[in-house]
Amino acid sequence: MRIQWLFADKQNSIKEALRLAGLEDKIAVLPINCLGACKHAQTVAIRGTNSAAFLFGPVKFPEDIPDIISTCRIYLETPDGWIEGSRDCGNLRHCLIGRIPD
Repeated sequence: MRIQWLFADKQNSIKEALRLAGLEDKIAVLPINCLGACKHAQTVAIRGTNSAAFLFGPVKFPEDIPDIISTCRIYLETPDGWIEGSRDCGNLRHCLIGRIPD
């Protein structure tokens, strides 16, 4: 699974949060130049191999990092990445731009 983050300068904080959550070996954080969501100040994509993909924005940084971690945990627990109940995703449930099935 990987998180694609539009702002490369923020990735160290996300990597540290993943490390503290014990997820650093399961999730790669990759900077990306464009996620096609310019009207949203900061966006984040979560995707896995043969799994659904999600695009969230605007994401508040660093306030939403705990919700990003929670969403990653939920994502990893599903067989296909499809998150049905979004309550545990915190603020990210209000930031969903799109989800793409595998």
